[in-house]
Amino acid sequence: MRIPKSLSALFAAVLIALPAVGQEFDPATSGSGWAKVDADGSCTFLDSGGRRLVTWIKGGAIEGQVDLSRLEGQPEAWVIDSYGNAWVVVGASLVQVDKKGKVGTRVKLPATVADLAWDPRGLVISYRAAEPYVEKREYKNGNLLWSWGARPAGPGPATVQFRAVATNTNQVLVTRGASMVLDILDLQTGKPIRSVAFALKGAAAPDLELGNLDRGAVVWSTGKAVAFGAVPASQAPHARMSGLLLARIDPAAQVLEFLPTGLTEDHTFIGIAEDEAVFVKPKGGLVHVPVR
Repeated sequence: MRIPKSLSALFAAVLIALPAVGQEFDPATSGSGWAKVDADGSCTFLDSGGRRLVTWIKGGAIEGQVDLSRLEGQPEAWVIDSYGNAWVVVGASLVQVDKKGKVGTRVKLPATVADLAWDPRGLVISYRAAEPYVEKREYKNGNLLWSWGARPAGPGPATVQFRAVATNTNQVLVTRGASMVLDILDLQTGKPIRSVAFALKGAAAPDLELGNLDRGAVVWSTGKAVAFGAVPASQAPHARMSGLLLARIDPAAQVLEFLPTGLTEDHTFIGIAEDEAVFVKPKGGLVHVPVR
């Protein structure tokens, strides 16, 4: 039976409009950009083609998504809160986007965001600034719960990147640029607990040699009760190693150890899932490396 030309054109249009099987966004093969592994092993990536955030867990399951088509500006970092809504960093603003894509609360931030962490109560934000500054903000409306450090006067040319890591021991670990000293804060109040200087092979751990580069991501391993930080070997020549390293940071023992990953320096560390470190490949997609 011959199909009339008008129907053939209609069928062709329908086929073009339908999503192609096999073209669904898959972070395992195409994930790129900013992301962090959550305590349950999931991580949320930006699908820039679909203008949405996709929460994924190893094994291929898509756990949820948030439509960002109505959000103005380029998403830089994000957290999915306990209600399934997204808090997205856009420039010097923090914007709430609900599960259906409705843009809600917009909070003006004091400086450029350096890093995001979170717990069930809120977001922990660290900034690029001349001195360390960390805030915790609640999920309901982005209000400030506490702050620590000298509040920056505004976004500026400051290049020091301070990273903050929330732990399951009710603490926040804060890095200080190239220094291997950590400041430890109370996660619920922001009050300083102590500063920790680490030993490496029995001696004081030397500073990193960052040059014009930022410090790599630092994350907490709930199962191991230690932090891991990405360190390109070129930033730690004293380690006499090559490629991308993981610094295994034990705050309780005040000991630091460098571990090889077998990866090149252009991989991006995004977190720990059980006994594996998770990295984004330079051209997209994920690679998992066993850690102890």
